[in-house]
Amino acid sequence: INLPAALLSRFDLLFVILDKHDPSQDIALAKHVLYVHQNLKHPPLTFTPFSSEFIRGYVAVAKRVTPFIPRNLTEYITGAYVNMRVEETKQADQSMTYTTARTLLGVLRLSQSLARLRLSDEVARGDVDEAMRLIHM
Repeated sequence: INLPAALLSRFDLLFVILDKHDPSQDIALAKHVLYVHQNLKHPPLTFTPFSSEFIRGYVAVAKRVTPFIPRNLTEYITGAYVNMRVEETKQADQSMTYTTARTLLGVLRLSQSLARLRLSDEVARGDVDEAMRLIHM
């Protein structure tokens, strides 16, 4: 991504979307677009989506949850953060790293968000692991 590191560090998650050639995906996309143009509607769903009311209600309940990070995760999170910096320095083969204190704050925010999705008052180690996985996709 051709943006300054100081700007990129402001985002907790970055997703680079590449349009890679895949014949089966290209065929599926072409068929979908043609179906919509020919029928002026989306094809029928193969699953039952959640209703808007359900999603609104779930979000309203989740917003009231304020997960805390338990003390027993302090060492784990600290070690994971330090390891992220060490690994990034090794991979880049230089002393500069893009993993900063802002990255650590992002891990904490995402971990709390994942706990909130589970409607849990406490962040679990799995939430931290998933937050770090998302940051390094």
